[in-house]
Amino acid sequence: LEARLIAQDPQFAPYIKSVTTIATPHHGSCLAKTIIEQPKFLKQWMDAVGRWVGDLVSPHGASHFSAAIEDLTPDAVQARFLDESTTVPFFSYSAFVGPSPTTLHPCLALPHSVIQRHEGPNDGIVSERSARFGTHLGRISMDHAAHVGLHTPIHRGVRMTSVWTSIMRSLVTYEETGHMEPIEQSSSK
Repeated sequence: LEARLIAQDPQFAPYIKSVTTIATPHHGSCLAKTIIEQPKFLKQWMDAVGRWVGDLVSPHGASHFSAAIEDLTPDAVQARFLDESTTVPFFSYSAFVGPSPTTLHPCLALPHSVIQRHEGPNDGIVSERSARFGTHLGRISMDHAAHVGLHTPIHRGVRMTSVWTSIMRSLVTYEETGHMEPIEQSSSK
């Protein structure tokens, strides 16, 4: 979302060829809204768990889980991006996991079911609907944990390198032809 803010700033836009996002919550998340609506003791527990996970994943120190959740409600995202006009082309990919729990990181099972109930197909953190912005180029079959690098035995064979390589090839094609091609997803490379 920060790249979107920068690309929409007239000071920086002339220097940006395009922005491509994967499973980015461009329209916020019902999960954030659901967390905020919980009783105080439950929100405090979720905040502690969120900070713990964030600290495990981020090498940059303490996470700000509560602030991030508040920033990701649909209302907050909409307020932040009132003006969606830009001269920079935007391309997006959504991600999803199927109904099989064997393809979903265990930490994402509950969030996945909440988002599934409210917004439909999702990757355990971001719904496909929220991930669509600009020109939507396709769906990637993997959960959010896999594409942020949090691997477990269920992610055997999932290699973001192949996804990134396909996206980079598409960007080169866009640079040369002005046309963005959908990626060819392969999870075993």
